[in-house]
Amino acid sequence: MQKSYPFFKESKKKSFFPRLLLLVTLFFSMAATPALAGYVSVSFNEGFIGDQNGNNKAQNAVAVSTTGITRFSFAQNSTGSTFQLQGNDLPGFVTFYDKNNVYHSIPGLMNWRETSGSTIRTMVFLPNPGTSETVTLNSGSYTINDTKAIGLTFNGQILNMSGGIITGNAATVSSMLTDLNAYLNSQPKLNITATLSVTENPSGTNAVATVTLSSAATVTTLVDYSTSGGTATNGSDYTNTSGTLTFAVGESSKTITVPILDDLIGENTETFNIVIANATNAAIVTNTTVVSILDNDAAPSGLTYNTPNVYYVGTTISSLDPTVNGSVVSYALTGTLPAGLSFDTSTGKITGTPTAAATTASFTVTATNNVGSTTSNTFTIEVRIAPPSSLTYNTPNSYTVNIAINSLDPSVTGTVTSYALTGTLPTGLTFNTSTGKITGTPTVVTATTSFTVTATNSSGSTTSNTFTITVSEIVDSDGDGVSDSQEAIDGTNPNDGCSYKPASQIFANTSTAWRNTDCDGDGTNNGTDSEPLNYCVGGAGGNPPSLGTSAYTIFGSNDCDGDGILNSVECAWGGPSCQDYDSDGIPNFQDPDSDNDGIPDSIEKNIDTDGDGIPNYLDLDSDNDGILDSTEKATDRDG
Repeated sequence: MQKSYPFFKESKKKSFFPRLLLLVTLFFSMAATPALAGYVSVSFNEGFIGDQNGNNKAQNAVAVSTTGITRFSFAQNSTGSTFQLQGNDLPGFVTFYDKNNVYHSIPGLMNWRETSGSTIRTMVFLPNPGTSETVTLNSGSYTINDTKAIGLTFNGQILNMSGGIITGNAATVSSMLTDLNAYLNSQPKLNITATLSVTENPSGTNAVATVTLSSAATVTTLVDYSTSGGTATNGSDYTNTSGTLTFAVGESSKTITVPILDDLIGENTETFNIVIANATNAAIVTNTTVVSILDNDAAPSGLTYNTPNVYYVGTTISSLDPTVNGSVVSYALTGTLPAGLSFDTSTGKITGTPTAAATTASFTVTATNNVGSTTSNTFTIEVRIAPPSSLTYNTPNSYTVNIAINSLDPSVTGTVTSYALTGTLPTGLTFNTSTGKITGTPTVVTATTSFTVTATNSSGSTTSNTFTITVSEIVDSDGDGVSDSQEAIDGTNPNDGCSYKPASQIFANTSTAWRNTDCDGDGTNNGTDSEPLNYCVGGAGGNPPSLGTSAYTIFGSNDCDGDGILNSVECAWGGPSCQDYDSDGIPNFQDPDSDNDGIPDSIEKNIDTDGDGIPNYLDLDSDNDGILDSTEKATDRDG
């Protein structure tokens, strides 16, 4: 049963290119039908136009090749790349140019066929009811209406017509579909690029679609092309273009070039179509290129800057760069950047070296394109003074109970406004939050413990260091009141009670044994001797210590008579008795005038008047004149 389909038709006498534009408009009107999204067509070089005469018969028919008709095709809106049944019918439309080169599109459906045995030669198409299309043939004006039949003879087959009569046979619609698609598959197939994207350019650019044949042409092959609007506008977004592609023998690819225009208007992506139709000696299986025009004037979007941003005085920042989608010709900053930073209005970059601290502040950058469209982003910047660094304390630190420590001071680079201690110091030690120093005298034994000090500047930047403190009992191996650890510092012998620095001694810590010892050999024990390491002070005046004893070592280092000559020189052979050159009963180490000449040893000690190798302070006749110095005194020393 024949049904009516809402196909459109055009029949106007125009030059070729305007007609083609109207044809493309027709194609897209049909493509808009919801169930039909694609386009398939096959071409025929022969066929007939005649009157229907009952079932499967036509009369008063004329061969298409004798009428002046050209570009004879059958086409269908299809959801795929082959012809398809729509309902229970095989609809489509027959297209051609008449003698006057006027384009015609006749809607209808395939109804019957003419065969030779099992070979299909001609398929017969019946126009939809209500069709009335006047065409110009070689014989004159001719009206195609719903009483006519149009035969399409497969290329390579003959038109079996006698006396204007053609008789065929009925066939199922599915059988005719199979035959038609077999014929479609036998023809070279034309395809056009499915999609293109082109960005506007002030200097101009083109959309270039490629049309290909599935195999190289064996005969001259033609196909028309034209443009039609989607959302783009002809004349402002693109230039309307139409024409015919000719594939010479051996060719398989052609291109269609459509100029793209820059309308200088910020807008969203727009589309238009490039369509091929009306092929000769080929089938069309892809007929439309959808061209997307990307606007170079579209508003920029997605502007972002990193945030938050924390910088330091005196440290060059890494360039703070924007990211943005779209074209931007300038950037503008709202807000005054911290001293030392600069903003580039061409690139939107922020660079430089901060020179002063600044609290957290918000800044907004606006990006603008060439037509004034904008996008903005807000971010924050804070500038802090340079953070302190390289904080260090000596470690490990070993202290002794009841012995004051040397101040444990921090070393740090940069400015610090406060220090904070993590941990509880041993009893007796204190921490200064302004200086970071640890001072005091530990009073309780404390195992090795870690402490952390954090130094902070005025901007809140910090640096930390961890160290250890140990507090031990006093160890004084020789009982001299100086701890072994202090003797290690002083360089004295911790196992010799008479080897210590008096300044380091804590007398209360001395042992009984040490107090009952006489280090300097002066006859008075250390416990009651005001200067235990000085024979000359605080002693009972006993005999000098013997040579080779530790007491003699101390004794020898003293100068009891204050003449600048050590006891070890003036009592060289040690006690119990020492030299007494003037035999006055006072040993030289206690006699400031050892030769009794009235001249102090401190003056004579480095003089040898008579050159006899005996210094004057020990020479009873220093001028060797035979007269004792004690007689001459200072009056005659020249002999």
